[in-house]
Amino acid sequence: MIYPLTVGGGTLPEHRREQFKDEIHEFLVAVSDEAPKTGETTSRTFFASLAILGAIDLTADSREQGRTVMIWEPTPEEQQSGSFKSLFREYGIYRVKGHPPVKPWYSSPEVRMGGMYLTEIASDSVEEPYLSGVIKEYIDSLTLRSDLLGTLELGEDGYEGRFDWLGTEIHICASTEYEPCTNPLSYLEAFCRECGRHDSELRQFAAEKLGDGERIAREMKLTNIVMYYDGDYDAYFAYDKYTVDIFGKVKGPEDIWLEGE
Repeated sequence: MIYPLTVGGGTLPEHRREQFKDEIHEFLVAVSDEAPKTGETTSRTFFASLAILGAIDLTADSREQGRTVMIWEPTPEEQQSGSFKSLFREYGIYRVKGHPPVKPWYSSPEVRMGGMYLTEIASDSVEEPYLSGVIKEYIDSLTLRSDLLGTLELGEDGYEGRFDWLGTEIHICASTEYEPCTNPLSYLEAFCRECGRHDSELRQFAAEKLGDGERIAREMKLTNIVMYYDGDYDAYFAYDKYTVDIFGKVKGPEDIWLEGE
């Protein structure tokens, strides 16, 4: 691409002026590994947004820590060609121009900053130690390493992997509901390390709590374990057309559900 490159119309739309300041700032931004997302405003205009991992506001001489988004409104031509989807490469550092937020108007557990309205990409392949460190920290956060469980990869619900449970490969997950994620990982390791004892304990609990429990307990097959921050867990078994969900704590199983047809 040839820089500087105007993005969208290159100006702040009137309906965005309550969200973003009139002044234009220069930023260095660290792009994530996510593709641009699209949507429609209340004014029925098409917009694109791209997650970034961190930013340095060169104009204000300040750093933004934490994830945020760049927002822009592609032109009809850019919408038709789809060219707006390939403006940035993953994990790149770019110098851009845009409008800072009037106030942090977008916040969630994952995205904690106000974002910016993008108008121009000034250059790419920028070298910046702080943002390079932000990118590395993010990439490192995508996996958890365990001597027992191997490498767990970050998914929608937590760090996910596979484990040989008494000769059967099952899905395992260390929840990311609360930090630090090493807590559920430690509990999951301990649980899997004593898989023989826990397997017997879970089946005995099912036999006691379900009608025709002994047959179900004998025939059900463990498929999935989700471990939470404080040692709570869900163990999912397949049985015929049903799913047996056993909820437990560190001291043992506490509740059971039979779900399905």
